[in-house]
Amino acid sequence: MRVFPNGFGFAILLGLAIGFACFNPALVQQLNLLGNGVLSQLIVILIFLLQGWKLDLKKLLKSLGNFDQTIRIQLGLLICPCFAVLVGDFFGWFEDDWFDAFLFLAFLPTTISSSVVYTRNAGGDADFALGQSTISNLISPFIVSLVWILLQEETLEVGKVEGGALAVVVLPKIIFLTMIPCFLGCLIQSKLRSFVLEKKVEGFLEVLPLFGIACLVLLSTGEVVSSIGGRKSLMILSHIFFPLCCLWFVLLAVVFVWSNLIMKGGFKRSEVVFCLSQKSLAMGVPMIQILTGGSGKELAYWMIPILVFHLIQLVFGIPLIAWYKKNRNS
Repeated sequence: MRVFPNGFGFAILLGLAIGFACFNPALVQQLNLLGNGVLSQLIVILIFLLQGWKLDLKKLLKSLGNFDQTIRIQLGLLICPCFAVLVGDFFGWFEDDWFDAFLFLAFLPTTISSSVVYTRNAGGDADFALGQSTISNLISPFIVSLVWILLQEETLEVGKVEGGALAVVVLPKIIFLTMIPCFLGCLIQSKLRSFVLEKKVEGFLEVLPLFGIACLVLLSTGEVVSSIGGRKSLMILSHIFFPLCCLWFVLLAVVFVWSNLIMKGGFKRSEVVFCLSQKSLAMGVPMIQILTGGSGKELAYWMIPILVFHLIQLVFGIPLIAWYKKNRNS
């Protein structure tokens, strides 16, 4: 079970989900239509319910003890990836008008699971990483919705029907599917604090959200392939894979600089690097599905960069664990 959060296992699991969806999109499409999209929403709720279950409020508050440090990290979560995207745009990496999709990716929150697990395995303070990544995910529905409005300003105007729907329907839906289950899971865990689970059950609950994310990837990929076709999907992948790899390495370089600057305030470098170099698939996929209506070519435009970038950050981020673990005392 440990291979999933600790090594290449989760990346392999996501790769298998994407491969199966490409091989048999019709079957995945039938699953996607189950209950008129209710299945995806139930998976999202389960993921964030379990994230809240694992959340320790005391450790969270402790990690946020220095308000100035928290502000700098949260700003870095937005500034660093945006700067990396601007660098990519300067060098002309984004063909076929992919700039908006990459910029939207830059504003997604950090992923909780991999940033915490990678930090822990590197010998860092996992509670500190958990606190910062949790704050990022809690404020992300508002940030992502605002970015969506700005990127879609030609077709979506606040005050008109579409803009009103975003404010009245879409944003509350995102909050209902993500933030409320997270708080509910935390509340349940606090009420059952004295209840001790067996280690096997705890291990299952640890990896269950990862399987949930893989299911979301399966359903989303099946929807994309069904909408635009397998050949078109492969063509898009060939166009954006290299730019996304370059984007991650530029982001990592920018994050190194940012972490060095804010380490003067007593920061732990590995925690900052892993938080700032990761983008959440668990939060990104459901928000994209909600904002786009979950179907059509528009879904593919926003979804494919998120899926590919997540695999890239998982695979390329693993070598950093050994490097930090080796040099953490130097």
